[in-house]
Amino acid sequence: DLFLTMYPKGFQDPEWISDHRGDPDGRGLKRHREASLQDAQEALSAERCAALIEEGQHDTLFDSITDVLAGTNLLPISHVKNLRRLDDEERKTYAESVADLLHGERHFDERFRDYIQTLTSLMGGKPSWRIATALPALVHPQEHVSVRRSAFARQAGSIAPTARYTRRATVGAYKNYKRVALGVRKQLEELGHEPRDLLDIHDF
Repeated sequence: DLFLTMYPKGFQDPEWISDHRGDPDGRGLKRHREASLQDAQEALSAERCAALIEEGQHDTLFDSITDVLAGTNLLPISHVKNLRRLDDEERKTYAESVADLLHGERHFDERFRDYIQTLTSLMGGKPSWRIATALPALVHPQEHVSVRRSAFARQAGSIAPTARYTRRATVGAYKNYKRVALGVRKQLEELGHEPRDLLDIHDF
């Protein structure tokens, strides 16, 4: 009811588009998803990631990754600043881990577990949900969701209250949070409000 009070036409409402999606051809604000999606999918495409790694241009790939993260409000800029403090060898490790997370051939659960382990090793502690899930959500927004734990945990209370939701990123809890996001999407679609992707669900 609150959603429709604010945006009578739902996800197609001009105000929703202005507030959350923006213009893909223009330079939007950090909260605007279209520009962030375009930047991420161009800079971090499977072809570009593979080519840069093969050519040994890990620094270029690392810069692209952090630029994508800095260009969105899916995570605090302090997270990006922490990444930019990594040394050359750590940047190489992180760039390869991101490429595998986004485009590797193994099951996503295995790749996500390895990505969490890489972040834990590089950053000295288990990563937050926001840094762990932002990149898959931007590159594969139909499949993956960016988790903002506080909001998702409240929503989980009415969707799947008995599932386990950890404070820090884990494979099992991500599957539960994603189940919540898909449950919300299903209920919205049944009410005639179809989101463009799971970023619309994140913002809802």
